[in-house]
Amino acid sequence: MNISNRHNEAIEFLASIAKGRTSLRKVAEQRRVSITYLEHLAAVLRKAGMVRSTRGAGGGYELTRPLSEIELVDLLKAVGLNDESQKTALIKTILLNLSGITVAQALSTDNA
Repeated sequence: MNISNRHNEAIEFLASIAKGRTSLRKVAEQRRVSITYLEHLAAVLRKAGMVRSTRGAGGGYELTRPLSEIELVDLLKAVGLNDESQKTALIKTILLNLSGITVAQALSTDNA
């Protein structure tokens, strides 16, 4: 497992849309990342059931459930953990210790 900038951007993306439906363009401008990058990231998170999108005027991305209900482990796996990396003792220990920790908790720790 590589905890990468992609994992961090996924957490920040979820935080950016936590207050309600937000366009990718707005998030890209706020985060100073390319919209193409966010489109790929949003597609992964949508496939994992963490976000949904709405097209048209007033459209954008929104959470499917509150950050307090999205586990950090699920986010890490969705954004990029392969099955092979989960077999190592270290990765198993990390995932076990992160079990039950939500994205909301991770973000509040980051701001502490």
